[in-house]
Amino acid sequence: MRRYSNRPSRSFYRTPLLTDELPLDILPLILEGLSSRQDFHACTLVNKTFNRVATPLLYQRHPMRALIVHLGHSDLPFKPPKGKLQGEIAFVLEAELHTPSSSMLSEHLPCSPKGVNEVSPLHHPASTLLKRPQLAKYVRHITETGSVHRNLRSRYPTMMDTILRALTLCINLRSLTWTDDSSTTDDTLLSLIEAIRKHKHPLEKLTIRTHSDLGAEVWEQLNTLTGLRSISLWCMEGPPRVLQGWSEPLGPTLTHLELGVSVFPCPPAECAPATSIPTILTCLPNLRVLDTEYLPSFREPKVQSPDQMPVLASLTVRTNTIDTSGKLWSWIKDIIPNPGLERFKLHAFTMTGEIRSGSGAGTMVPRMFLLDLAKVHGDCLREFDIGNVELTMTDVRCVKASFQKLELLACAVAVPDVSAIHLMIQGAQNLHTFIFDVHWIPYAAQFGITFIRPSRVASNGGMTFTIEDAVDMMHTPENPNLRTIGIGKQQFVGKWVLVEGENGKGIPKFEVFTDVKTDLKWIP
Repeated sequence: MRRYSNRPSRSFYRTPLLTDELPLDILPLILEGLSSRQDFHACTLVNKTFNRVATPLLYQRHPMRALIVHLGHSDLPFKPPKGKLQGEIAFVLEAELHTPSSSMLSEHLPCSPKGVNEVSPLHHPASTLLKRPQLAKYVRHITETGSVHRNLRSRYPTMMDTILRALTLCINLRSLTWTDDSSTTDDTLLSLIEAIRKHKHPLEKLTIRTHSDLGAEVWEQLNTLTGLRSISLWCMEGPPRVLQGWSEPLGPTLTHLELGVSVFPCPPAECAPATSIPTILTCLPNLRVLDTEYLPSFREPKVQSPDQMPVLASLTVRTNTIDTSGKLWSWIKDIIPNPGLERFKLHAFTMTGEIRSGSGAGTMVPRMFLLDLAKVHGDCLREFDIGNVELTMTDVRCVKASFQKLELLACAVAVPDVSAIHLMIQGAQNLHTFIFDVHWIPYAAQFGITFIRPSRVASNGGMTFTIEDAVDMMHTPENPNLRTIGIGKQQFVGKWVLVEGENGKGIPKFEVFTDVKTDLKWIP
């Protein structure tokens, strides 16, 4: 910090900063907690020490995003020829890297038919890396967008060459993310793969999100990449490929795997992933995290020996139907035969059946599946999240009793009143969060159910869950670790806060806060 002095010489003197006495060994740990590139940029301007620590963090990620902005004459990074700019609309490709040293490719576009000349400055870190190659060693993560390349390639013919030359300098690159929402394909992804293959150190993480099929040529090139630890592949179109010819080379290193295929129904002959996943897993002994889609098939999967299967710590299954034949549940058990599962999550977008009024006839999860799951993973499962798939009240108590380390429970359930919810989760010593998609039973008396205490009835005829109910359940001897409760769209969070006491000192007090969750679209 410099402060202006009133001395005759009009000199500046430096005011000591608190950061001067900050231990340098903890400074990187502090700055890593920042989330925005603007904050990293500000840190580079504090002093030389901060600049030395913040610069690598600033250049670690290079995502690209396209957006429309309004630019006036004073905002443009160049001065357009006089009389050439009639409007203020500009299309900008902006990377989340904008430092004083960042260079920018910019061109003038011809006048539009309406007489408005659109100026299209292109922001991309590649040009900066070519001018300052010493910064390329700090780059760890790169995100490229196919639609941006496709739309601006004619305007910037040298853009791809600039990016590829900069990419060859990023010798410490760890991950690449490619997103493309277009229904057409080009050779951009192939060029990126070719450039990465020349690096001395292999890529650790690869994420691909596309609307169209990758194609046989891209798959052939992907199969040449080895040493990957994490793969996430989501293709909305094309045949399910799983890891055709790729699983064996990845076996020694791969620990995280996400496989997404078309969410639209496909002919039975194409629905191969459900039967192929167990076979694929036998080639990935070190796999710990699996996120995949379940596609029903008429073919019976080959049951693999537990000795050949990896020990999964996290399993996420996505499906657009819950089958009543039970194939889904047996398939899930087949891919997690070894103890060690800590997190199980089921995304079911549509279900065959509805929640019945407390009779249990509409239960979507078979009781035997819960018992078999507990038999293998009862000592290790911490999260059981099946979203809006239903469990009966008895099933919920079964899950609570079978998984002693359970910290999160999410499901749909039909209950008569709030007291029933309290009874279901009572005694779960490690439970931190439960999220229930509740169906209130309107006429509990006809099922022989007796309320433990009077329930509050809402104006619409349903029960209400209030903040007082949340307080009664949290921080009790029966549920000492419970801090988050979700009932429908209501969410209650308990936390310790400091309140001012009589002597002016802070006194810890446990309070519960409430909020309403908003509907979010699922994006793969």
